[in-house]
Order: sequence, then C-alpha cells, then structure tokens
Amino acid sequence: MSLKIVLALLTLLTKIRVQGVALNQIANASIEDIIKQIPQEDVLGPFIRALDLFLSETQRGRRAPEDNQCKTTLLKFGENELKLSMHPRGFCSYCCKLQKPSRYIRLYFFSKSTGNCTVEIKTIRKKGLLKSAGVKNNVPTVIFIHGFTEHGLGPAPLYIRDAYLSREEDYNIFLVDWGELTSAPWYPQAVTNTKFLGFVLAKFLNFYHSTGELPISNIHIVGFSLGAHAAGFIGKYLDKKMRLPRITALDPALPLFPKDDISNRLSREDADFVDVIHTDAGVFGYPISIGDTDFYPNGGSLLQPGCEVSSLAEKMYIEQLVNCGHVRAWKLYGESVRNPKAFPATKVKVAQNRSERSFKFVTGAYMGFGVNTSSARGNYFLITNQDLPYGKTAGDQETEMNTINIDS
Repeated sequence: MSLKIVLALLTLLTKIRVQGVALNQIANASIEDIIKQIPQEDVLGPFIRALDLFLSETQRGRRAPEDNQCKTTLLKFGENELKLSMHPRGFCSYCCKLQKPSRYIRLYFFSKSTGNCTVEIKTIRKKGLLKSAGVKNNVPTVIFIHGFTEHGLGPAPLYIRDAYLSREEDYNIFLVDWGELTSAPWYPQAVTNTKFLGFVLAKFLNFYHSTGELPISNIHIVGFSLGAHAAGFIGKYLDKKMRLPRITALDPALPLFPKDDISNRLSREDADFVDVIHTDAGVFGYPISIGDTDFYPNGGSLLQPGCEVSSLAEKMYIEQLVNCGHVRAWKLYGESVRNPKAFPATKVKVAQNRSERSFKFVTGAYMGFGVNTSSARGNYFLITNQDLPYGKTAGDQETEMNTINIDS
C-alpha cells in the first residue's frame, strides 16, 4: 500500500497548492481562459517513475513470482473498493507473468432480459458464444471500462449498468473486469496494461463483428480514468476497415500519459466521435482537450462542488478526500443516462448588459449521454450541484453566474 499512501499524501499537497477553478472565475472568464487556469504539468508522473525505478532495482535478479503469489485482494471501506496485490501483473522483470488473456480480462453482460443477473463471458473467440449468452445484434451496445484499483462489479460499473437498465430501450451492457491488471499500488504497470487490454478487446470485437453477433456500428465504449485510454487503444487496434462510432472518456488519466504522442493515449482519432468529461483536470485527470467535444463542469478542476474538505467531513466521506473530483465524472455521466438533458453546457455567454455585467446562458450542447454527436464540437463548460441530482437547468446556471458576477 506504500505507493497508494504516498500518492494520497502527494495529492493532498497538490490540493493545497492548486485550489481549482472557483465559480467566480467561471462566471467572469471565457472557456479558453478557464482551461488555461488548469495545471498542465503531470505533477504525479515523476514521482511515480522514481518509485517504480526503485522497486525495479530492489527486485533485480529475482525470479518472477509464482502464480500463487499473484492473487488480488478486494478491500472495501466506505464507498470505495480497491483491488490490491503483492506483485503486479504485466511485462516487468518482477511482474506476475501474463498468460491467457481470458484469465485476467472478463466481461459481465447485462440486458433487459437478464436484469441484475450477471452473465460472465470469457474473452475468447468462439462463434455463437455471444448469441448463446443472450447478446442481441440489433440493439445498441455499451461497454464500460473501469479505472485503476477498481473491478468490473465495483461501484462505478454497477452505477453505469443501473443507469442504462433504467432506460426504456434495450441495451447490450458489458462491464469489463481487468482488475487483476490494475491492482494497487502498481500504477505504472496498469498504464502499460491499457495497451494489452485494448489489443485483446479489439481482437474480440473484430471477431464478433465478423460473425454478425456484435456489429461495430452499434458499439459505444465508455471508459473511466485508465479505462478511457484503454478505450482509445481498442479504437487504434481495430482492423483498418473498422471504426468505433463513439468513445466517452470520463476524466481520462493524466499520470504517465504523454500530451504530444497520440499513439500512446486516447485521442479524437480513435473513434468517429470522442467526448470527454473533465472533473479532476491537472491532478488525476487529463488537463487538455483531447476529444471532438470536451466538457469542463465547474471548470473541470479537482474541487468539484461537494468535494471540499468541510463538505466531505460533514457527510463522513473522508475516504473520498483524494479522489472525489475524479470519480465525479462517472457519477455525472450516469445521471445523464437517466436524464439526457440534465447537463446543458455552453460555449459562450451572451452579454445582456455590459455595464451591469449580466449574462445570458446559451446552451450549446448537453454533456454526457445526450450529446449531439453530429453537431457538438469544441469546449463547453457548465455548473452543477454538489449532490444528486447534479444537473442544473440553463436558467439556474444563468442565475448563479449572474449572482456571482454581482457579488464579485
């Protein structure tokens, strides 16, 4: 747990140094100015690399762990669930070796007909496998990929599953479980494993598209944190004649992912449409726009409403102090699935009376599930509530912005 603890302490120090984007800054700035206020440096990356180098040196000359030393443990506290392991699984000299991908990558399938009953599907290529599991080739398919230290039936995946099951129309819902490849405290190996996961799932999708059981044209991949980059690698590794219709990236991870080299991270090139929700930009989340459409709720910073220390202490949610802003991304998206117009967002605010500094909120797109993939392009911002329901109407956002303008 040493790396996790140190990362937590470092993040807390970062929170002291970077106070996030305040609402009065949102009310008095353009979206471009708001983005410029987000820290651009990967403050955690150098420390993670140094610690990984130290671990590599201490393990030099040792044989790879036996498989019985590579088990993961699930730790639950508060609303958090963490996958832990004594050794990482991956390609490093001291890693537990990767064997058959189906041992470490699982799919949990849900639909209207299965309800909350879990149907586990192996990531193998066998004609008729998906059809026999109840997967329909004529309905939309959503694939959710979790992030670091999580697992396929954890809080985030189940939250997204329940949101889709609440809708009237039917969906094929796949929750990807790659928790054995993302266990704490082995973050660098988890980053490397995003490519491995992307390769395995791309081959899986190629095959079942060819059998007619899972047409690519029906697929929408939603990835949180590391899962967002894994979604990008799926898009990169698909057969050249195939292309994902949509990737939704929920606060894609920043540490150890490059800004300039799009071959090693998610980019707008990985699907026909890539939309991104930034909620912890500059710390755990990516600080720049990398999609066709990027949303910056509350400025996109780590201090999302309700994530202040005082708010978390009042609700007895202290365990969320480190990642409250980061996980807010999947909470916002889940709400948008239930209510596609919950999050009106704007590119511009039209001045009604410059002398009085009053503005009109102009809705340019809806964040999340309800975004118009044909017309929404560029950067958008919005204000949310601090508790469920997080969504604010355009009118409520306009009123709050004008109130802040007057007070400031």
